[in-house]
Amino acid sequence: MPGQYVVRIDADQYLSKVIQLTVAEGRENPASIVLRPRPAVAGVAFLDGKFKLRQAFTFKVAGKKPTVEPTEGGFHLLDEVADVLVNHPEIRPITRRGTLDSSLPAAKAQALTDAQAKAVAKYLVDEGVGQERVVSVGMGAKKPVAPNLARPRGSRIVVLSLSW
Repeated sequence: MPGQYVVRIDADQYLSKVIQLTVAEGRENPASIVLRPRPAVAGVAFLDGKFKLRQAFTFKVAGKKPTVEPTEGGFHLLDEVADVLVNHPEIRPITRRGTLDSSLPAAKAQALTDAQAKAVAKYLVDEGVGQERVVSVGMGAKKPVAPNLARPRGSRIVVLSLSW
């Protein structure tokens, strides 16, 4: 029957996934679904109503400039966050706050963390988390997470914090 459908995929040893499909009458409706294996050691925990990231979340750096694209490890963490949200519909809404070290001018840091927060929110929505459940907030360099000491040139410290 034509219409909008929500499909949930649960498989042993894989992170849960939700996708939305639009089915049109008389047309082929291909769907590509990528399941990620559940990590041996979870990078994300949801205990006592709180998220805890057990490893750093980072964005790629192109040349010397930070980007809005998570590193491969960042994508894996986001997949785990999506899995928690898919399995805990009572979590509403989740706020993604991004902060940066103080190595960029305030306006650039704010614009960058705004864009990074939106990119993370979009990724979670694309992974099946309802848009109404995701709020993104860029914090700029207002609350640096670490001083700019003894870090490789071009690296940026970025914190992903989740709250609801």
